[in-house]
Amino acid sequence: TYKAIFQDSISSITDNGHQNPNNLMVEEYELPVIDLSHLFMETSTSRDDQYCNNNNKKNNEEVVVKEIVDAARNWGFFEVVNHGIPEQVLKCIKYEQKKVFHQPFHQKSHKNVLNLSPNSYRWGNPKATSLNQLSWSEAIHISLTDISKMDNIQHNSLRTRATGSRNSGSTPPSCDHLDPTEPDHIADIPPLSNLTALDLVADIPSNSAPAPIDNTMTPTSAIPPSPLPDDVNTTVPIPVAISSLVQLPITKAWTQVCKPPHLKDYSPVPHLCGAPALDRSLTVQPYILYFCRLAIEEFGNKAFSLAKNLAGILAGNLGVSCSYFEENCPPNSSYVRLNRYPPCPYSSNLQMFGLVPHTDSDFLSVVSQDDVGGLQLFKDERWVAVKPNPRALVINIGDLFQALSNGVYKSIRHRVVASSGGSERFSAAYFYCPNIDARIESCSDRQSSLYRDFTFREYKSQIQKDVQDTGDKVGLPRFLTIINKIYIS
Repeated sequence: TYKAIFQDSISSITDNGHQNPNNLMVEEYELPVIDLSHLFMETSTSRDDQYCNNNNKKNNEEVVVKEIVDAARNWGFFEVVNHGIPEQVLKCIKYEQKKVFHQPFHQKSHKNVLNLSPNSYRWGNPKATSLNQLSWSEAIHISLTDISKMDNIQHNSLRTRATGSRNSGSTPPSCDHLDPTEPDHIADIPPLSNLTALDLVADIPSNSAPAPIDNTMTPTSAIPPSPLPDDVNTTVPIPVAISSLVQLPITKAWTQVCKPPHLKDYSPVPHLCGAPALDRSLTVQPYILYFCRLAIEEFGNKAFSLAKNLAGILAGNLGVSCSYFEENCPPNSSYVRLNRYPPCPYSSNLQMFGLVPHTDSDFLSVVSQDDVGGLQLFKDERWVAVKPNPRALVINIGDLFQALSNGVYKSIRHRVVASSGGSERFSAAYFYCPNIDARIESCSDRQSSLYRDFTFREYKSQIQKDVQDTGDKVGLPRFLTIINKIYIS
């Protein structure tokens, strides 16, 4: 049980005098920051000025491309500014995910939360045997084929868009329901309780916690840190735990009328800066679905365009045709994942991860995060902390791009360390994935290829098998060519 895991871990530290690895000094780095504005610079209508500007634009583009390629080679991670995703969209998705995560646990854990596929919301790991397999977080993992299920309103959704279509003409979701005079609407939406699900299952007392409404809560299946819904994608020997601190309802709340447009016959509802009086219904309120769907879909649209452009630049440097991504990575093959990392009151004494060490099983990831730190990378044989930069988006290379580039671009292990401070951490991630039958081939000739050819389906199946058999993802080493397997062994 979780209670036994916590007690054993505390006893081990006390008896053996071991120092919590989370307390060891980790050097903080700033990721390379790349300004993408030069990739979209407009030129003058004057012929002479246009000639000069075209030359400047070409030179600037070459500089930006080199920065992107160098960061993918040397870091596997970098940050981008002037990336084309409006600040309004990023604020909206942060606001909407807070509303969802601060819903009562029994609503979030319902099998049809947000009208998505079962198990989209996950926390806990019934197979966990140590804290190294627990991620102190909760997440909603959304396949973009599911996005149209989130409400019954007819939208031009990702599910119905043509393969590879650009979404430059789409309209950002309205944030009119956000009151700019109230900073709480953006930054400090309170959770519905201070009691967490892990507190309950670990039987750890909380003086301020209300009584739980359900004493039968059990952990769900492990959540992957990767884009594959059923992929554990971890380096620990047992399937990754997910999560986490989830909230129970309280009965006192202030309300504000908030009636979304187009929701017919729906009475005024409380605004989720507070909470309704104790609501035991198993579905999330329709107005939450409406705004959350708009934010997720628009974030997915914009992140898709950004990811496709970056993938094209990186592929061009390898001599791979940009048509590869047009043909193999339609908008609806990717995923959006919303993450919440609550503060962990036990991380000062115990080794606690917000997200366990892993790599991403995609081509690349686009991550919007706040100013609460915790992200760490394994670089040069040691863990380094990433200084948070909420003005930028984090881009990281996934396993599939490492295979496609024959190891030129690096899929780097990373993790989130749980914080003992008082601030929650939120992030929204977009995983740029191919369709299930897309073939991943090394850009090098067969004699020098590190990896054999494989399909995304095969990669996913192998990961699932390894997790079931060994508890470990293994990942790309399974797809090394025979000669490289012999060399490494």
